[in-house]
Amino acid sequence: MQAYSRERRMYIHHCGGAVVGDRLVLTAAHCVANLERPDSMRLVVGKHTLRTKDKHERVYKPERIIIHPQFRKDGPHSNDIALIKVKASSESGIDFNSFVQPICLPENSLTPQEGEWCTVTGWGAQKRDSDSLSPVLRAASVPLLSQHTCRQADVYGGRVQSILDSMLCAGLLEGGVDACGGDSGGPLACQEDGM
Repeated sequence: MQAYSRERRMYIHHCGGAVVGDRLVLTAAHCVANLERPDSMRLVVGKHTLRTKDKHERVYKPERIIIHPQFRKDGPHSNDIALIKVKASSESGIDFNSFVQPICLPENSLTPQEGEWCTVTGWGAQKRDSDSLSPVLRAASVPLLSQHTCRQADVYGGRVQSILDSMLCAGLLEGGVDACGGDSGGPLACQEDGM
């Protein structure tokens, strides 16, 4: 997702998202909660290189943003989820091809297993400043962790985090490989039975 920056007078990378249907993108609520209007952002799919236009890249406008009604009700990160409805162009929304496909969603009954390896993707910051976004889409493999493990203070450098029962937690305990600043809202994709 890109948001319009008034000071730079251009659209800049803002957050990640996952295409879940031809007119729906799933993202983090905190990525869209403070946007003045849906038209202050645009959705770019099929992108690999951040600062140049890619052959399979397509840009879409959001029609509507739907934030979870209980976002932040139980703490700073609770229900941090939103759907963005894509404006239809002609008869469809997002055009699917070999580079753009919706992410598969798990069955409701599927329980994530601790130790299962998943992948996070994004252009997140390579250094602590926000101007160091990766020039290309990156991926990192991370294991799922139990909520009990994630609630331990030493996992987050001595900071106790509010990990709710409804949350997933993933990452290497030793750090070094993870999602980065700017990757918020992007997918955590886990293969199930090779898919």
